[in-house]
Amino acid sequence: MVNPILRISLTVYKLGALCMQWMQDKVYSIREAAANNPKRFAEEFGPEWAMQHLVPQFLHVVVEASKERVPNIKFNVPKLLQSIIPIVDQSVR
Repeated sequence: MVNPILRISLTVYKLGALCMQWMQDKVYSIREAAANNPKRFAEEFGPEWAMQHLVPQFLHVVVEASKERVPNIKFNVPKLLQSIIPIVDQSVR
């Protein structure tokens, strides 16, 4: 039997990985929604959890997206950073 906490952690990890993929999608509306996901996750699970689990993954995506040749994907870098700032701000208070 799988521990319920472990099951939740695995589910959230999978969702985080999906969000990373969505940030690089060719469809604008999907990238736009993905850029808002960190804020929604932080609201649901708290800023401390988001700092520990999401921000490192999202920062990796920011670095990779900034190297992208496709301008529309590069434009998501500031949007993603903008969604991460409130999470970081709450966790350092």
